[in-house]
Amino acid sequence: MTQTLENTGHSAPRHDLYYTVHKGIRFMHCQIMTALGTTDWSSNLESARMISELRRHLEMCADHLRHEDEIIHTAIETRLAGASTRADEEHDAHQVAFDAMTLLLDSLQTTATGPERQHLGRALYKTFCNFVAADLAHMEGEETVLQGHLHRLYTDAELQQLEGQIVSGIRPDMMVRFMRAIVSAQNWHERDEMLRGMQAAMPADAYDQLVAAIADKIAA
Repeated sequence: MTQTLENTGHSAPRHDLYYTVHKGIRFMHCQIMTALGTTDWSSNLESARMISELRRHLEMCADHLRHEDEIIHTAIETRLAGASTRADEEHDAHQVAFDAMTLLLDSLQTTATGPERQHLGRALYKTFCNFVAADLAHMEGEETVLQGHLHRLYTDAELQQLEGQIVSGIRPDMMVRFMRAIVSAQNWHERDEMLRGMQAAMPADAYDQLVAAIADKIAA
């Protein structure tokens, strides 16, 4: 699920833990933000669809933060204490945003009617936009500062082991969500390289099942 990164000072590309998954999350952020802005909250059907879609997206984002906290930040702290403090604080701020959006979603789903629903929908849109702005800056910091620490502290083989821990801890339904986001965000060459690597590494049945679950996105 990763690409390699050409890192200044190295003669060969280094293993990149962030690029592929962050590209997928950025893609989904943009999709959700656009959808929120165009949702007609007076429509029960549109409201229900948007509420479900955003809940699922926030679950995926929270799962991603957990992987980083438990595996990547722990690995960094093991060899360079304090290096992930800022990222941890930003993750805490993300959780505050998740909680705020969840409250708005609950209100939209259970109590909002008429003008109240329009007001809450607008508040949700602005809250999500502010979260996306913060997360885009946050991901850039991870891809530069934290990635730099990882490349200095760990070999590529060790980084691949960390990645394996992350992947093995993702439940199947959440893996489908991540893969749909990632596949949707990739150009043709990235998609082909990733899928060929997965096909070589996975049992045939497991690979076929995963591809079938995201086939609509792969064919796009």
